[in-house]
Amino acid sequence: MPAQAAQTNQRGQQGQQRGGQQAGAAQARVAPGAAHLPKTIRRGSEGAEVRMCQTLLKKVGLGPGPIDGMFGPATHRAVVQFQEKRGLEADGIVGPNTWTALRERSGAELDATQYGAPSSNRGGDQQTQKPQLPGQKPSRKPPANPKDEAALRQEILRVAESQIGTTEKGENRGGALKYQQAFGRGPEPWCADFVSWVYTQAGKSTNSPYCPTFVQQLKKQGRWKGKNDPQPGDLVFFDWDGDKSADHVGIVKAVNADGSITTIEGNTANPKNRDQEGVYQKNREMNTILGFGEVA
Repeated sequence: MPAQAAQTNQRGQQGQQRGGQQAGAAQARVAPGAAHLPKTIRRGSEGAEVRMCQTLLKKVGLGPGPIDGMFGPATHRAVVQFQEKRGLEADGIVGPNTWTALRERSGAELDATQYGAPSSNRGGDQQTQKPQLPGQKPSRKPPANPKDEAALRQEILRVAESQIGTTEKGENRGGALKYQQAFGRGPEPWCADFVSWVYTQAGKSTNSPYCPTFVQQLKKQGRWKGKNDPQPGDLVFFDWDGDKSADHVGIVKAVNADGSITTIEGNTANPKNRDQEGVYQKNREMNTILGFGEVA
């Protein structure tokens, strides 16, 4: 091919790539305060977006089959069932409207990077991870000034205690709705909204409505402690069904001599009669706990 023609062809390919990137960015652009919408997926799709969709479908009580990143018949059926229940076009395609409905129903941030393929998946879907050298500890943020951290923990507990007795009305509404609305979100399961609100009010800007993604954020920030060394003011995540995924979050108020912890939690049942969800103080055993998150 003549040199001039080759250069023209190369420029054309580069223009197409830039156009595709701009189109993708335009498709993903949403209103301020809204979640980023992943790409559209359908039967035959593979990868992190499919795995995220499967996880959210499972969270709302539908059966997408294995969480394997493969959009097969079971996932298709679950998507159609979800769309029918939400009054959407039941075409089995997960586009902007279905992604938005899934987020609203499950309270999830729509970030597909949190759902990388496991090592058992096929080639192109796998995410590359840096190997950890023998004896190397995960990176942690430098410790905060001890006096500043102590003051932050004290303020977190003061704000959290001031909210005890706040209750929801109907489904995730009533007095509890202020926690979701503070972040531009509507009625949704609100335990993570509550602790985000408390931390933000106390001076530690936090905004995560979905417990599994919340844990991933803490790990990236070097703030995940596992089940070690809980301290008053720490975040505490619970795993009710033993699947190694966070189902609920609260704030540690105290560590007790018997090994249990006292917590302050939102979107939790009244400990006296269990007839109303709200902000309450609870005592929790360690066997229900997935891990703890540092305040800073």
